[in-house]
Amino acid sequence: MVADDHYCIPPLDRLNLSAVRRFVREKRYFVLHAPRQTGKTSVLLTLRDLLNAEGDYRCVYVNVEGGQAGREDAQQVVRTLLGTLALRASATLDDEFLLEVWSGILAEFGPHTALQVALTRWAEANPKPPLVLLIDEIDALLGDALLSVLRQLRTGYDLRPAGFPQSVVLCGVRDVRDLGLVAQSRPLRLANPIYAEVVPRELTWVVQEEFEQETAWYVDDEGHLEVDKLLTAFQAFFRVHSEHWVERFAYKEAGPQLLLQAFLQRIVNRGGRIEREYGLGRMRTDLLILWPQGEQTRKVVVECKMLHKSLEQTLAEGVEQTAEYMDRCGATAGHLVVFDRGKGRRWADKVFHDRRVADSGMEIDVWGM
Repeated sequence: MVADDHYCIPPLDRLNLSAVRRFVREKRYFVLHAPRQTGKTSVLLTLRDLLNAEGDYRCVYVNVEGGQAGREDAQQVVRTLLGTLALRASATLDDEFLLEVWSGILAEFGPHTALQVALTRWAEANPKPPLVLLIDEIDALLGDALLSVLRQLRTGYDLRPAGFPQSVVLCGVRDVRDLGLVAQSRPLRLANPIYAEVVPRELTWVVQEEFEQETAWYVDDEGHLEVDKLLTAFQAFFRVHSEHWVERFAYKEAGPQLLLQAFLQRIVNRGGRIEREYGLGRMRTDLLILWPQGEQTRKVVVECKMLHKSLEQTLAEGVEQTAEYMDRCGATAGHLVVFDRGKGRRWADKVFHDRRVADSGMEIDVWGM
């Protein structure tokens, strides 16, 4: 199924299957996110059966977790994925097409394009009704693939804070575009919003696992997210532990922002969501926190910048960029986080919390670290 957009489905207790069917009709990607053991797989299987029963689609569910065994062996990963998908298509739809062709396609085209070729040929061989794939455990498989690529290409990159390049060797660009990780169009951008979530999560999962703090302290008795409290805690954490943690990242220039994203990731685990927009070429990352409050969703912008100019110039530019992003997203609050990695600077001079007003009149909380 060709997708021209994506949608992040809310937690399972608010899931509306009729809405999901609408996303399918509109040819969108969608992401089903919820804690473990809450029924995500059951929902996908139910959706598969509903779509197949209606007769408007051919829907196949496939769990790709088995591909993790291949790790950095891309051919083994694709072989496992194609084989599993072929078996599922046969069992669910009585469709033998992939069983007959997938191994030959893999031998002819290799791992980087075999999956795309196989799916394209499958869809063309049976164009009606259209094909829908429900892929389970894709985050783990994408994480392995993305980390493998980042490790292989690391020597060709001058990595930006967001984890993507400032200057990139030509062969590196070709590789990530051939793999479908980066869009064919310009300027350089991630090809799929799913990758924007997977990249920082995979790069920081060790950090997330080792955080000792409980998650309840940043939510008040009425269920409101206390972002000031959250960033104050991160500021204190960063002051004490940043040198230790940043050195553990393979991408040290990106380390401060990755560490903040790991710290904020707990929001997702409590039912909220974080959307990421990478300002490639602009030394910035925009984070949008979406937090459910009753029937409404609160939106909070957190913009991250590395200090490469004077502090005052960085703050002036950052405040306006944060306000611009708030306006575009309809956010009710905005925070600008500036990381000062200059050598010989005292922490007492780097750590501060202030409030500035943008030209538009929007108030922005500013955090120095």
